[in-house]
Amino acid sequence: MKQTISLSTQKILRNKFFWRIFSLSLFVIMFYLLIDRADEIKKLLENGGVWTPILGILTLALLGPTPVATEPIIILLSVSYSPLWGLVIGAVGNTLAMLIEYSVAYKLAEIFNYQKEKKKLPKFLRKIPANNIYFLIIGRMVPGYGSKIISLIAGAEKVNLKLYFWTSLVSGIFGAFVISYGGFGIDVLIRNLRP
Repeated sequence: MKQTISLSTQKILRNKFFWRIFSLSLFVIMFYLLIDRADEIKKLLENGGVWTPILGILTLALLGPTPVATEPIIILLSVSYSPLWGLVIGAVGNTLAMLIEYSVAYKLAEIFNYQKEKKKLPKFLRKIPANNIYFLIIGRMVPGYGSKIISLIAGAEKVNLKLYFWTSLVSGIFGAFVISYGGFGIDVLIRNLRP
């Protein structure tokens, strides 16, 4: 069983390049649509009423644990509603995604080779225990590793759920803030540059 899991993990890692290209393409397409068809998209989202934020949160929560980038969704909501709404929806969706990742690793710790994954982290992070707030917050901000691996290690090492939850919330808010307000700012800049 362990060999099957490690083989599929290796397959996913080999496809990391594919997922980066896919995510970047999705990001570019989303920005193009936002610029080209902003009014139509805004009307569509507004017609969804209360279901649009709910679907946004669910989509972020379900896609978060996958290799697919969720940033375009937060930017879309930020540009369509407001950066504050993008922040709120993004923070809730991201936090739920981190809880899903944690619970999967918590239950599958025996077959998830988290020690091997932990060795891939930067040296300063490897020395910090998984139940430390610096590991749980700063570890998610390290480019190239992200929250997924931190969540999986925390779940596998059975970090206290209260500690994990509030550090996930802090990380979720920070990440959603940067994406929401950054995406909104880029959108405003692009619109101002258009003839």
